[in-house]
Amino acid sequence: SWPAQTQQKIQELERRRERCLNDLEVELSQRIQELEAEKESLQRESQAKICNLESHEKEILAKYRDVEGRLRQTEGKLLEMEQSSSDAITRTTSSAAEAVKAAEAVAASEARAASERHAAALQVAVGEAELRG
Repeated sequence: SWPAQTQQKIQELERRRERCLNDLEVELSQRIQELEAEKESLQRESQAKICNLESHEKEILAKYRDVEGRLRQTEGKLLEMEQSSSDAITRTTSSAAEAVKAAEAVAASEARAASERHAAALQVAVGEAELRG
């Protein structure tokens, strides 16, 4: 009979609909699990990259501090060298000035001695001239 066949068809369609819904639910559940697994994997990768970047940043900061320390040492050494050089120039200038004064004193002493010898020679010559004449 037609109503029985119709009822049977309706029940069959409802069962097919239930199977389709169940299949969709299973597929969606699997896809959700896949996406969650992918999300977790991406989160792990991101965390690993962040850790790597932080580690790299620490290395760069350590190198920067090392270079900064070396620069300070170099600046200190340059200042010491500059002061030492300045002190050496001062000592050399002072020594040169003392040497010039000493040379001037020797020259003045020699000039006095020569002048005194010349004056004595003149006195001797004058005394001889007076004796002769």
